[in-house]
Order: sequence, then C-alpha cells, then structure tokens
Amino acid sequence: MTFPSVLLIDDDEDDYLLTRTLLEEAAVGPVSLDWAPTYQRGLSSLLEEAHDVALIDYRLGKDNGVDLLRAARALGCTTPLIMLTGDADGRVDRDAMKAGADDYLVKGQVTALLLERSLRYAVEHRRVLDLLKDREEHLRAVLENSSDAIALLDPEGTVLFVSNAIERCVGNPASQIVGRNTFELIHPADQPRIREASAQCLASPGNRIRAEYRAKHCDGRGGTGR
Repeated sequence: MTFPSVLLIDDDEDDYLLTRTLLEEAAVGPVSLDWAPTYQRGLSSLLEEAHDVALIDYRLGKDNGVDLLRAARALGCTTPLIMLTGDADGRVDRDAMKAGADDYLVKGQVTALLLERSLRYAVEHRRVLDLLKDREEHLRAVLENSSDAIALLDPEGTVLFVSNAIERCVGNPASQIVGRNTFELIHPADQPRIREASAQCLASPGNRIRAEYRAKHCDGRGGTGR
C-alpha cells in the first residue's frame, strides 16, 4: 500500500522537514507531502478531501489539534487522521481518539517504520469504519421500511429504534416512540408476563423467546403485539 498524498498540519517547519525525511526513509513509494502551518489552512485542506491521510500536530499556535480534529469530523471530513502529540501520559491521545482520530503518534518517538505502520493502520481503520457505516445505513433502511413493527431496546426497556410500521400498531409515529420505555405501550395486565420474558432474553442472549401482548393505542384501543 502506498500513500501518494499526505497532509501535515503543523506550525513548525522543522517538523515538516523531518516528516518528509521519515516518509522517504519509509520506502512507501512516491509520496506527495503537503504542509498546512495553521489551524485554518489545515481545516480548509481537510475539507477538500484531497489527501489519502493527514497528520495533525496537537500544538497549533493558540489553537490545538484536537479542536481541529473535532471541527473537521463535525463538518463531514472522512480523511484518515493521525494525531501527533508530545503528551506521553496519553491524555491528549485519548481526547483525540474520542474526537475521531484513527491513530496517534508521540512526537520524539516516531521512526520511519512507526510512521509507515501508523499510516497503514489509519487508512485501514477508516476503511473499516466507512464499511460498517454503509452496512448500518443499509440495515436501517431495510428495518425502517419493513412491514413489521421492529424495535431495538436497551436493557431497561427504553426504545432506541423502531420501524415505521409501529404507527399501525399504536397510532404514534416512530419519532414519538423512540426514547420512551416500551412498557408504557403495553397493556398493564400483560406487563408482568412481558417483563419476565424480557428478563429471560437478557439472561439468555441469542435465544429466541416468543411472547404475545396487547399494545396500547394512542386512541385507547388495545392491539396485539409479539
């Protein structure tokens, strides 16, 4: 795997020269290394999505790389991003990963081999995340348009997702169901039995448990659910 286009966002020209040397030593093939020395130029370059991978230094004058990373991800940047820090205790590294970094490197410890590995990992990590996102969106579309009422609950019974067919059962659109506790929608007389079935599901993940109950319609009518 080669990295024909790498972006370095760093306010220190010496770091730019060092990174260029390391990439040449890494023997990853012809590499185009672009340099953005400021927060704003770095953000503009990231949003152009013109690079295969980007390296972001934590210290960018009065700004910092974690804030830049957050801004880029919030604005839709999908480029693999690697955070460069001098923080050996991991605080900045953890913040960077939470903000959407694909990997991080501690400056002063970077070798040509380590840089190459990090570039490869970041690109593969972003590829996998994009693949999972595509599959998740496809599955969501299938579920949302299913003719069956399908719900995803957390262990306490809070509705995390429900297909649009739920409106046929209870009269409320899916947007009004998400966030509510599912037992609010079940007839009071059926709740003990369904709570027991729910407990069995949690105790035996992967096992299929079938239970019927009456769902409360928004107009007061009762219906049957499974």
